[in-house]
Amino acid sequence: MRATWAYIDVFGPDAIAAQKEIDTLESTRHTDGDRLAMGEYDRLIDAWISGPDSFIPLHVGAMGRGVKDEVNWDGLALLVFPGKMRTNMFNTPPGVARRQRVLDAVAGGLPTRHGITRAVTPRLVARPDGTQMPWCAGFDKHSASYEVTKLRAAAYIFTSIMTMMRDSELQGLAPGCLGTRQGAPVVHSRVYKHQDPGGSEQVWWVSEPVVQAIKTAEQIALQPDRIFGSIRGGDIRDLRGFDVHDEIQRFIQWVNATAVDKGLEPISDVRIAPHRFRRTMAVITANEPDGEIALGITLKHNATRALTNATTSGYGAPTAAWAREFGHEAQNATAAELVSEWSQHAEGQRISRGPGAAAFNSGLDHVTRQYEQSPAHIGDDRTLRNLLRDEFSDLRIGTLNHCLGAANKAECLKGLPDDAKAGGPIPSLCSPVTCRNSVITERHTAIWQSEQDELERLLSDRRMAPAHRERLEQQLDLVRRITGQEPR
Repeated sequence: MRATWAYIDVFGPDAIAAQKEIDTLESTRHTDGDRLAMGEYDRLIDAWISGPDSFIPLHVGAMGRGVKDEVNWDGLALLVFPGKMRTNMFNTPPGVARRQRVLDAVAGGLPTRHGITRAVTPRLVARPDGTQMPWCAGFDKHSASYEVTKLRAAAYIFTSIMTMMRDSELQGLAPGCLGTRQGAPVVHSRVYKHQDPGGSEQVWWVSEPVVQAIKTAEQIALQPDRIFGSIRGGDIRDLRGFDVHDEIQRFIQWVNATAVDKGLEPISDVRIAPHRFRRTMAVITANEPDGEIALGITLKHNATRALTNATTSGYGAPTAAWAREFGHEAQNATAAELVSEWSQHAEGQRISRGPGAAAFNSGLDHVTRQYEQSPAHIGDDRTLRNLLRDEFSDLRIGTLNHCLGAANKAECLKGLPDDAKAGGPIPSLCSPVTCRNSVITERHTAIWQSEQDELERLLSDRRMAPAHRERLEQQLDLVRRITGQEPR
C-alpha cells in the first residue's frame, strides 16, 4: 500500500510530466523531403555543444541498448536533431566524428545529466540512511515509459485494495467512471458475477485517495473505454487489458530492486493477486463495528436480509494464520495509541474514569516499572510500545471507552452460551457505565459531556411525554455517573 501510494502521489506526477515532454520531442518529426544536408547536422551538434544551457544526457539505467551512466546517443539525437532520421546521426560513419566531438566537449567541461528532460525535476524522498535524494536520477525514453507502466500497476493495485472490486470490475473501469452520489465520490463499473451476460451497472463509494488513483490512471490510458488498458500505441497485438498477475509481480520486483533509491520498504516476496486484496480487506472490514453490513454493500453480494448473507460472512472470516497476524498488528496499533495516555499517567495526571479505571492504571504502572528497569529504554519508543502491547494485549480502543477485554468481567457476555463467549467481549453490546472492563479516558470525555448537554437540553422541554421523559432521565443518570466521576 505504501509503495503504490508513493507512486500515485509522489512519483506519478513526475513520470507523467516526463512522458509528455518526451512525447513532444518525438512529435517533431520531419518527412523525407525535409531531410537536412549532412553539413547541417554537423552545424546543429556544434550549436548544441556551444549553447549556454546545453548538456549531454546519460542513460538513467540499463534499459534497451543503454548502459547506465554512459552517453545516451539516441537521447542526444532526440534533443538536437529534427526528423525521423535523427537516431542514425551518431551511428553512421560521419556519426563517429560527431560522437568524438561530444566526448571531447564532455572532457572539456560540458555538463552531463541523467535523462533528457528539462522541465521535470524529480521530487526528493527520504532514504533509509536519513538523507534526502531525488526518487530517480532522471528520465529518458525507456525509463519514463517503464515508470509510467509501473504507475499504472500501482493505480490498479491501490484501487483494487481500497474498493475490494473484482478484477473484471476493475478492468471494466472507463474514463469518466468517477461521479458523486449523495455528496460523496463514487465509481461506476459493471458487475458480471451471477448477472446476465451483459452484467449490471453498479456504484462503489470511494475515498479521495481512490479518486486520485483513478484520475492518475485516466491520464496515462490510451484506450477510450478502459483506464487499465494499454499505455502504449501500436497494433502488434490486442492490448485491451493487461496481465494483472504479471504486472503485479513486475511491480513488486521493481520496487524491491529500487527501494533504497526511492525511499520505499521492500515488499515481501509472497503470492499476491486481486482476489487476495479483496479477501484481506474483507477480513479487516469485518472486524469493525457493523463491518459485515458494509461488506455486503461493497462486495456486491446478493442479499435479501440485513444487507448481508452467508457469502459475506464467509468472505470476512479469517484463516487461523491470518487471524494471528491480524491480531498481532492490531495489538501493535493499540499500543501506539496508548503511548500518550501512558505518558500522561506517568507524569501524575489523572486521566481514567469508569469501572475499569483502577485496573487500567495498575497496568500502566506495571509498564512504567518494566520500562524503567529496561537497560535500553532511554529514547526507545519501540520498547515502550512492546511493553504496552504485552500488558494490554486484549484491550480494544473504542469511541466511547476502552475495553480491557477480560472475558470473566464482561457484562456483554453474561447469559450467553460458551461458544459465544469464546470470541471474547462484543463491542456492540457494551455497557460502558457498569462493565468492569470499561475505561473512559480524556479522549472520550468530550463525547460523554456532549451527550449530557444534549439530554439536558431535551429534558428542558416541559411538553415531553412522561414515559419519554423517564427514559431520558435514566439515560442522563447513567451519563452523569461518568461525567461526575473524579478521574483517577
